[in-house]
Amino acid sequence: MKNEKDKMIQALTHILENLRQIYKNESDENVRKSIRKMTRTLICVSFEGVPADYISIKAKGELDKLKKEFAVRQFPWNLRRQANYKKYFRNLTYEHCVPLKELIADIYGSTKEIEKIMNDLTTAWITTGENKKLNKNGYKNNRRPFKNQKKRKLGREDVSSWRKCYKLCKIPYTKGV
Repeated sequence: MKNEKDKMIQALTHILENLRQIYKNESDENVRKSIRKMTRTLICVSFEGVPADYISIKAKGELDKLKKEFAVRQFPWNLRRQANYKKYFRNLTYEHCVPLKELIADIYGSTKEIEKIMNDLTTAWITTGENKKLNKNGYKNNRRPFKNQKKRKLGREDVSSWRKCYKLCKIPYTKGV
């Protein structure tokens, strides 16, 4: 039986395959940029109601308090934007473990199957402090190995996955919410 995330990936695959074809045939860079932006929005909006795949231990403590207070089982991303919940989510961030920038680069810069690329879409609840730690260490939107030596001078360690970034930044996590 497919879960919510798998169903969404399957539905998006057809749309993204068509967008990839349009992108490939388009020579105007402004149009291509718009397609990339549209893809980001499409992915974000499509997954708003899908619960996170992982949660940091610190964020789990915060969410456990909220679960008791509001008597809910799951916290999808869109809940934090609702006015009556906003103040409770000040210290939490819904994070794309594999940055969308990387997924979109794969969608439009490779011939890899869209469904396989989308299966890399992984999300997690982390604290705002943990998010700042990732950003401070250079992992805001780049969590892949360096392609050239120039980037190595930026001071961040070469990584092969989001899991290694979390480990280097000392962010322990667990499965799902």
